[in-house]
Amino acid sequence: MGEVVVGVDEAGRGPLAGPVVCACVSWKEGVDRPPIRLNDSKSLSFAQRKRAFKFIVENLYWSVSIIDVYAIDRLNIRRATLSGMSEALTILLDKYPQLRQRKLLVLVDGKDSFDLPVSINGRCRPVIKGDKYVLEISCASILAKVIRDYIMFGLDCLYPEYGFADHKGYATAQHLKAIDQFGPCRVHRRSYRPVVQMRLW
Repeated sequence: MGEVVVGVDEAGRGPLAGPVVCACVSWKEGVDRPPIRLNDSKSLSFAQRKRAFKFIVENLYWSVSIIDVYAIDRLNIRRATLSGMSEALTILLDKYPQLRQRKLLVLVDGKDSFDLPVSINGRCRPVIKGDKYVLEISCASILAKVIRDYIMFGLDCLYPEYGFADHKGYATAQHLKAIDQFGPCRVHRRSYRPVVQMRLW
């Protein structure tokens, strides 16, 4: 039997607030590709992402790991993201132990990859623009994006003055103005320069 491909991606590296969500997806044998778009999450509409998300969670092997702002500030965004990706893979294998019996090819979107535990039979490598070219990474991208968006909708209810439902924590003019007016809240990343430079209290 050949290698089992596991796609890994994240959502939320760039924003000033909210968590990073890391996701792993592997295609199940016998599952046909559906008549819906499965592509880089940024290229899909909200409705397309919701349809794709439903297909992924109902039909494929999947897992997520959520990295909070405290870990991001403590570790830095790169280390926190790679740690989250590694954790998501561990969750995937715990959730679907049959995958531990297979040789894995773990493909990570972007320039970075992470070391696999010695207990895992496989290899891990980065793929530039993998969310456009590798189906499993595209699915991981969709999964991470949809879950993070819903987290930001929830944070918008807790902190309505910041407009998280609109900009999802990115450094828009609206968001920067709110930070300047109200100061950062608990879900802002204090290690990010635009937040540091704003009024802290």
